[in-house]
Amino acid sequence: MGCIVLGTCNRVMAILDTDDAVATTSTILATLNDCTDGAAAWDVFLGNSAVAHLFRVAAGLESMVVGEREIAGQLRRALAAAQEAGMRRSR
Repeated sequence: MGCIVLGTCNRVMAILDTDDAVATTSTILATLNDCTDGAAAWDVFLGNSAVAHLFRVAAGLESMVVGEREIAGQLRRALAAAQEAGMRRSR
């Protein structure tokens, strides 16, 4: 499985490349809910909608200030950190 974790001032995203998205998603949500006080809301995007969401975030379309450019750099750094940590998927 490949994984990138992106943390910004108003979001945390876990971007996963996995063969079993449903099982992985339910495991991650259960873990997150165990670590969170109160009722948390999580957005889950799978397949093409996940790719579209990632591009919207990278372009600054999902930012509090539409068009914010800082997010592209944050995403670039998150990808570099994941690669350095060996979080790439072997096919």
